[in-house]
Amino acid sequence: MGKLKRIAFSLAFILLCASIICIFFWDNVAQWIYVTRLGYGEREYIQIAVDTDGSMCAAYWKSPNQIALRFFDAEGKNVRDWVPALPEDAENGYLAALYPADNETAFLVFYEQNSTYLSVYRAKKGGTAERLLHDEVISPTALMTRRDSYRFGTFSRQQDEIRFTVIETSYRFEEAADGSQEDVNTAKITGYACSAAGGGLRKLTEQEVLAGEDVFNLAQAVVLPSGGLATYANNQLVIDGTILRTDLSDKHITLLAVSGSSLYYLDSASGTVYYTDLSGMRVQEVLQTRRSSDALTLTDLVLTPSGDVLLLEDGWSLTRLSPGGASSLSHALNPSVFQSTVIIAGIILGAVIVALLLGHVFFFMYRGSVSLALYWSFVIVSIGMALGVYLHYGVMLPDARVDRAERIDAIVRKVAGSEENVSGYENDWGMIYRSINVESLEKEQLPSIRAVDQIVAIWSEEKQGYFTWNGEPAGLIEGFSADLADRARLAQTYVNQYSQTRYSNAVAKDNVTVTFWMATDTSKPEEAVEPYVLTALGALVLAIIVVLIVISHSLRVLGRGLERYSRQEPWSRLIMETGDELEGIASSLNSMAADREMQERNRNRMIESYHRFVPEHVLALLERQSILDVDKSTFASREMAMLMVRFLFPESVYSVSSNSRLLFDSVNAVIERTAPIATRQGGTVFNFAINGYDVVMENNPVMAISMAVALQQEVLAFNESRAREGLPTVEFRIALDVGNVNLGIVGDSAQMQPTAISSGFTTALELIALSEQLDARILCTEAIAPGLQQYGSRFIGKRKMKNDLLRVYEIFDGDPYEMRKGKEATLSRFSQAVMAFYSGDSVQAKRIFLELAHETPTDGAARHYLYLADRMDGGAADPETFGL
Repeated sequence: MGKLKRIAFSLAFILLCASIICIFFWDNVAQWIYVTRLGYGEREYIQIAVDTDGSMCAAYWKSPNQIALRFFDAEGKNVRDWVPALPEDAENGYLAALYPADNETAFLVFYEQNSTYLSVYRAKKGGTAERLLHDEVISPTALMTRRDSYRFGTFSRQQDEIRFTVIETSYRFEEAADGSQEDVNTAKITGYACSAAGGGLRKLTEQEVLAGEDVFNLAQAVVLPSGGLATYANNQLVIDGTILRTDLSDKHITLLAVSGSSLYYLDSASGTVYYTDLSGMRVQEVLQTRRSSDALTLTDLVLTPSGDVLLLEDGWSLTRLSPGGASSLSHALNPSVFQSTVIIAGIILGAVIVALLLGHVFFFMYRGSVSLALYWSFVIVSIGMALGVYLHYGVMLPDARVDRAERIDAIVRKVAGSEENVSGYENDWGMIYRSINVESLEKEQLPSIRAVDQIVAIWSEEKQGYFTWNGEPAGLIEGFSADLADRARLAQTYVNQYSQTRYSNAVAKDNVTVTFWMATDTSKPEEAVEPYVLTALGALVLAIIVVLIVISHSLRVLGRGLERYSRQEPWSRLIMETGDELEGIASSLNSMAADREMQERNRNRMIESYHRFVPEHVLALLERQSILDVDKSTFASREMAMLMVRFLFPESVYSVSSNSRLLFDSVNAVIERTAPIATRQGGTVFNFAINGYDVVMENNPVMAISMAVALQQEVLAFNESRAREGLPTVEFRIALDVGNVNLGIVGDSAQMQPTAISSGFTTALELIALSEQLDARILCTEAIAPGLQQYGSRFIGKRKMKNDLLRVYEIFDGDPYEMRKGKEATLSRFSQAVMAFYSGDSVQAKRIFLELAHETPTDGAARHYLYLADRMDGGAADPETFGL
């Protein structure tokens, strides 16, 4: 079995295990992944509640129509989850209140059928929820107004008896003393009780209070241990018929909690919790409510029977505020990052171990050879399951969530932009603001809407916060997001945000922001799955096609291998670690071709070795394709440019026998730095020696000069690095000419080497000698002169060779910077002095060369001509007898 196939098989087992875990335990897996990545869980809790003994319960949507409950104690321990069996009306309703009787019993309050009914259920673990109350909300018709006019009050407990209140408001006109009509708002408060264990609901008390104009927001009531009521309305807190002797005109009591003889209430205007006994004689401040972060949206706020406050924010952050300080209970809702990381690591490790064990057993049973059909069938099934899980949880649900939010947003914007569907809000400064009319949304078909609410908030520069019209801090209103309001206020436009259980849209004008939010399901909507099913099927079919292509490719590779082997073509080893029938055939072919492959590699290595002595450039010049075609009869002749390169190290490198290693190292170092440059620029190098080499190339003066300059510049850099390392530097000289070059092979039958022969090399050798006299680096003949226009150069004089006079030019572009600048600055005067010299005017030539020798002491040509002019001044008649 090939190593690659074992790895692929093990990965397929891991994919299969991971897919099974995700399918059966996705809720928990998603929680652990979210906590590890973001620090909080995917699950969003929508309600929090606490019993008189401190035990707590939190509710979340397990599925679009299924609420789940989590129970834990005051320390966040002993977590227990179960799902109450609720009727369909409740599952589609809005959870208005929650109360834990014990770890296996809970009371749930729902607004059902678009808030047309208010129902109370007693749910027990393992049983069907029992409906205790089912009251119809008769008027008015608007969804928000229905919930405000007939709403649930507060739970309380007396031993085993669970009590709660229902508040029903009404409106009527009464005739005033002056005969005018005035509004009279009243609230009928009914107290109910039932056993936590079982039995029906009974009415404890009923009371009607004058509620005033703030009846919607401020009327509250709770059943006292005596069976009476503690109510708040019209700026009065009445405890069992006795009015609390405290001025409440600047307070807005929104929550009441009772335990024994203690009554606690929350003033939402200041966020302060107060305590009073049931006699109402003593009132004291208990604690100040503070949000943990304005960036989080308040999901639920609960006043406990002990006077503490529970803050549920963003559906995952749970904080308990008590006189002793704030403590986090978020770990009761979601596991910690450490726990989640350990669990995920354990799952991955377990999946890997199981996959390896199964793979080992599988391979052991089949002894390392698995048939094509069995192997690929298993791989395709594993890929298909993994793909299905990814499409469902990684693509379909997120896409559907975004689509759901976009649809809701489009409807909200449509209503908000409709002229007939707006209402005005007027603040104390007389500004009119037109906002969303929630009633208009009831005419639209909104998916999975469980609650609709609207919060109008005003930004206070003085207090740096948001407040309602009556002065209540907006941050203490469930569903209000300061972050969303800031975005709308700063941009003065519509903005929105959504989570798994809530959609919010805010619009601002000046300092007034209207936040419209809906409790809805945007996490697991029941969208059409056909596109995703088709995508999964298409991807699976594509995977099958890929598998067939892989198998077909393997067969084609095997067929081509057999064909190559039968034709005795160069062998390419077949790599087929498939662990099946095809691998056996490929192994046999590889074994049969091993010897021939080795021979071919040896042959190639030998040819590569030959190329070190006869490079491919030389073969091209000799007009041969292979080294095998070269012998002593090989010959070629052509017009070419020639460069003779000579270099010289200090005398100490040559004279001391102990420096023999240094000599060879230095010679090889300068050749390795310069010869590749000649090769790259189209030259072919011949005749390597201890003091230089020769180069031939295409008859192109410009390219030849460019190569010479590049070589000299490389030598300058070479000398700088050698000097830094304390090694001897080199003198580098180049002579250029053009002529007929004969190329061939010299040697005997045992040893041969290519060489280049030309009369031009004799001329170049003369130029090399002249360059030493003139201390010049690059000299060339008149045949190279056409390429000098774009380089720094000068006519250097005439060199007598046998019966001819050779015109010589110097190229100083490769000289050190200071030397090159000096020659450029004196170019015209140097040329004038050379012309004066050859015209016989020794006095003028001597004067100019003397000036140049003083100005540029490094100019060896000027010094040499000064010597020649001095000799000419001694009486020689023909200046050319004193040529270079």
